[in-house]
Amino acid sequence: DLRGVPGLDTTPAAKQLSMIKEYYDNMFTKSNGGKYDVLRLGIAGDTSPNLFWRLRQNEMRNLKPSIWWISIGRNDLFRTKCSEEVTFMGIIRV
Repeated sequence: DLRGVPGLDTTPAAKQLSMIKEYYDNMFTKSNGGKYDVLRLGIAGDTSPNLFWRLRQNEMRNLKPSIWWISIGRNDLFRTKCSEEVTFMGIIRV
């Protein structure tokens, strides 16, 4: 929940990214006081169908996290210009 980032809503966009990264690192890196150590596996420009394919190929079979944080749909909407309906179907499929 990014509402916990002080001043985020009044900060210029360029600075917001570094604020979000700092907040994320503090929450999800034990060496920074977070409760969890997180492994980031995002692929820039990836889409829901690509993620679905990788899951079906069992690419992450050896990973056993207690929490999965999946952020999908943004590239479907903005990079490939899928409609909201198609994007939603891709998210639900994953």
